[in-house]
Amino acid sequence: MESERLVIDHFGPDDYDLLCALAGDPAVAGSGGWPVYDGKPDTGNLLMAALTAPIAFAIRLKGRDNTDVLIGGVKISLRGISSLDIGDNEGEISFWIGKPYWGRNYGLEAVMETLRYAFEELGLKRVWAAYFDGNKASEKLLAKAGFSYIYTMEDLWWFPSGDIRTEHIMLLE
Repeated sequence: MESERLVIDHFGPDDYDLLCALAGDPAVAGSGGWPVYDGKPDTGNLLMAALTAPIAFAIRLKGRDNTDVLIGGVKISLRGISSLDIGDNEGEISFWIGKPYWGRNYGLEAVMETLRYAFEELGLKRVWAAYFDGNKASEKLLAKAGFSYIYTMEDLWWFPSGDIRTEHIMLLE
């Protein structure tokens, strides 16, 4: 997939170090609910596995001479993979952008292109999204992308980060 400023493609083995550095940053990991990268292979492997699921894509900033730079990730989780109770023709979108790239609307651009893919290529009828309480940037991005608030889950035990969270659920039909 491609947008004006981004290439959205599959993660590869060469992405490991940068993925760990960007996604494992405390600000990004805290918002996403996964472990902060501590330099240990187990943590890096957990990040790589969690963030590169079957329908997961690297978000890359277009560069000159085919030197696209990894800046984040976006994925669609289908029924059985999503943490939400979704239907057969539904998916859940999740995304993250590395902190050095915040505030430039790269996340919105990637989400919009991935939503096009979800509806047109995967044939999904509904796409869900969730964000943790306090993550105003994701809340704002999802609203701009057309999602509507549906419900909130409080006192949710979130295994990857090992804490209790409040999660807000949104839907796009």
